[in-house]
Amino acid sequence: MNKADIDVFIEMLISNKVNEVVRLGKAMTQPLSLTANSYFEQWFNETSTQRDNQYNYDSTDWGYLNITPPPYPEYPSYANWLSSRLDRVAAYQPDYQAFTSYDVDNDDVAVDTEHPHYDDLQHPTIHQAKYDYLNAQVTKFTNNINKAHREDNPIQLRITLNELTERFTDLLPNTPPLVQTPSDNNKLGTLLFKDVVEKYIEYAENKMPKRQQADPKRHMKLWLQDFADTPIDNVNLGDILDAWETIKSFPKNTKSESIESVWELTKTCDVSGQPMTFQNAKKYKQELRKFFTWACDLQHLTTNNPIATDNAYKLLIDDKNKQTPRTKFNNNQALNIINHCKNNLESPFSWAVLLMAYHGMRNSEVTSLTKSDIVTAPDSQICYINIKNGKTVNAKRKVPIHNEIIKLGFIEYVQQFEFLIFNFGSTKLTSYYSHELRPLLNIPELAEDGSRLSLYSFRHAVISKLTAAGSNRGIQNAIVGHAQSETQAGYTHIDLHQLQTYVNIITY
Repeated sequence: MNKADIDVFIEMLISNKVNEVVRLGKAMTQPLSLTANSYFEQWFNETSTQRDNQYNYDSTDWGYLNITPPPYPEYPSYANWLSSRLDRVAAYQPDYQAFTSYDVDNDDVAVDTEHPHYDDLQHPTIHQAKYDYLNAQVTKFTNNINKAHREDNPIQLRITLNELTERFTDLLPNTPPLVQTPSDNNKLGTLLFKDVVEKYIEYAENKMPKRQQADPKRHMKLWLQDFADTPIDNVNLGDILDAWETIKSFPKNTKSESIESVWELTKTCDVSGQPMTFQNAKKYKQELRKFFTWACDLQHLTTNNPIATDNAYKLLIDDKNKQTPRTKFNNNQALNIINHCKNNLESPFSWAVLLMAYHGMRNSEVTSLTKSDIVTAPDSQICYINIKNGKTVNAKRKVPIHNEIIKLGFIEYVQQFEFLIFNFGSTKLTSYYSHELRPLLNIPELAEDGSRLSLYSFRHAVISKLTAAGSNRGIQNAIVGHAQSETQAGYTHIDLHQLQTYVNIITY
């Protein structure tokens, strides 16, 4: 490996850091620019839960409820959020990012000591000294820009930002992001993934051989399911890996159903049918790499290519559809989670988890519940959950609320809200389990047989308990919302009394 290659590598590392500082600087100095608009949308989306919590807090008559109000929900202002982003960039170490990757099997960070430049930057070489100097320079400018921003000193902020761009002008895009131009719609964070895909498909139809022209449209259609409305600059490797797991399990022969419906069912392991072949799945990840190379290196529609390096691309593992299956919690694990939630009912996450544990509901079904979905049948007075936002006909159902949930005060809890019961989505609920609940209660990621444990494991537990209680498949489908075969169609008209009996059989 010659010196020129190492210098190019170092410049690439520093360029990533410089460009992020300059984009943040543009958001601060040009608040009406498209770049600023993109950051503002990110801030708004990241703080939406806290904002909704504040609205619900202010709308709640705590005196009428006769309960002590919880702490007032806070969230960072847009200005403080930008400052925190600059803090993270200042602390960012590009060399560490380049030499490490996430080890899925061991849930740990793996260091790539075989990287061709690892020794050059990890030992006291001339290259390591050059990298440290350049990184220190960018870090110093980042901190000074942030200092001027926090002190509300726009003149000093602009002077420092201009000096940074002058020193590192060779590492910035040809059109400096400090100046707004008519071509700003081609800047980072301004084009949505779906818009760039549309341009890519046009390119394929005009430039590719006729027999290959349909491939990009077919292969990018699945990647669009998760990323369509995401700015292309915000698509990261972690999101791509999640979507890749779904693509590998996506079934063949789905012409009679919408792709959106099958995609959601595949994500929750509720889909039926054989997954696409290993060879066919591989074409989807190859197409994605071609797409990012075209968008980034050929068209300059973005400078973000999450799978540019071989190490990143290799994380899209070809495992021939051997996805780790999910299983139910054992009794102790389930009890620990349920007891924790019962003892922390002031947290909306606790109620969401309990609904899953006692009804076998999907994450998305719980988090989309509204106040009007909690209904009392006028004839039987049975309280039930009207699940009407399912992806299939069978997912839409009426499930009697478990007696244990009623005793805990869920009906009263719901009354404080005007519309949505939970101000977070299914992803945030999954994240709560993975990053807070699971570590707190020492729940392992894998069961003894190697199957994966997740919040979805409660769905498996409910189905298992219903089976042990002697319920037929029709009863199970009516409660958990699985698809029905023709032989089960006779069980579609099951009354609430019968369902209530079986729901209340579920105990831990």
